[in-house]
Order: sequence, then structure tokens, then C-alpha cells
Amino acid sequence: METTYRHQVRWANDEYAVLDVSIEKIALYDNGRYIGMVDRIPEHLSRIEATVFRNGDIAFDRDVFLVGDRRDGFELISTSFQDGYAGSGSGWDQDMAVGRVYLRSQKVGLHGTAAFTTRVPIEAMPR
Repeated sequence: METTYRHQVRWANDEYAVLDVSIEKIALYDNGRYIGMVDRIPEHLSRIEATVFRNGDIAFDRDVFLVGDRRDGFELISTSFQDGYAGSGSGWDQDMAVGRVYLRSQKVGLHGTAAFTTRVPIEAMPR
């Protein structure tokens, strides 16, 4: 997976900066082979607030994950930030948005709950 994003500094001081981050595109690969991309992602799935500290640490207000595989399809999941592994926090699904990835139309469509709850999620943004 390769994530393309842009960011804009909302404000900064001597200790940290607050950024608005927008995921613009997600390209998917299987064993190094390109399988498709999405570049039309709903705002609730693509907007993240990042705080970048002077020492280089970054804190996100949301976690965005890709879940699924080529055979069954993919979902993009956005949830409130949890300090730890995806799904490890007690309330990780409280503020969850789920979108189905449509590679042919290159878009993500919002829908109800996550279908791939037993799959390993891959973070869309590096930490």
C-alpha cells in the first residue's frame, strides 16, 4: 500500500505544530504488483489532525486502516486514535467510519459496519 497525502499547518508554537492532513490517494499492491488505487475518499475517512512535536513525535487524532484482500475486497476504516494495536482499545469502534474500496471506479463508498473484523489492519499513515 502506498498513501499519498497533503498537509497544511493550522498553527504552531515553539513546542509543537498542529496539521490538517488529507489522504488524497491510496495505491494497492499485491506481491509488488500494482492492483489499483482510489483517489475519491469521503472526508470522514480521509481527514486527520496531526500534532508534530519538537522532538519528532507525531500524534494523530484518528487512525485510518486498510483491511481485506484481493479476493474478498478491501475496506478503509477510520476510528478515534487508540494508543496501541488496531482494535486493542476498549472503545476503538465507538467513532468508526467504514468505506468499501472500489478499485474499478477508484473511489471509497461509505457504508455501515466493518465486514472484515478478523483481518489484520494496515495503517494508512506512517507513525
